[in-house]
Amino acid sequence: MNAKNSTNVRGALLCALKCLLSLGEFDKAKVVYQKDKSMIQITIPITRPIVIIDDSTAITMKLQTYVKKFGYSKIHIFKNDKDG
Repeated sequence: MNAKNSTNVRGALLCALKCLLSLGEFDKAKVVYQKDKSMIQITIPITRPIVIIDDSTAITMKLQTYVKKFGYSKIHIFKNDKDG
């Protein structure tokens, strides 16, 4: 099952859950909830490189430290625009 189908199935289960709860079918709603809870959601992290171009080493070091705080690890530093 791919990620799109997984999302569609989870959406259908949650819709069924709402309907069953509104009808007072709590036992059936509990079964549907357990099925939804057992599904594993797959997330694919998207990583993009960060490019810092500046001739000042102090500024590039500060920017690199700042960007690392956000979790980026692919950071490329260049001294001028031709190198970058």
